[in-house]
Amino acid sequence: MVERENSTAEGGCATPPPLWQRVLEPVAVLILACAIVCSVAVIAWRRHHLGKDIRVVQALDASFRVNVNRAGKQELMLLPGIGDARAERILAAREKGAFVSLEEVRLAGGMTVKQFQPVRELITLGEPAASPELNGK
Repeated sequence: MVERENSTAEGGCATPPPLWQRVLEPVAVLILACAIVCSVAVIAWRRHHLGKDIRVVQALDASFRVNVNRAGKQELMLLPGIGDARAERILAAREKGAFVSLEEVRLAGGMTVKQFQPVRELITLGEPAASPELNGK
């Protein structure tokens, strides 16, 4: 009869698996657990911070609107989802000319339609800022 590697020895005990196999399973479980915990933490952090942005704007007067053709960086950053980088991009695009549509604002800020949805309700194109050349005349 041919004996197998994992067959019982004369004492009736199976041979234990090699050390690398015994270490691999707990390490894999630990890595998986860390990935799950990190994912949950990121989701919770995003919900908390996105919710805070929305609450700040909702706390303002219901008639609150940001005129994107006149607003400064700090005013733009009051809008949900508009941080430092997006505000800078919007301002840079506005230097080329006043916005004439909300779609131009969305594209200038690099936002998807879904990201722009809460912002759309809070902005206006209003009257563009007077150009410096016209102020002197």
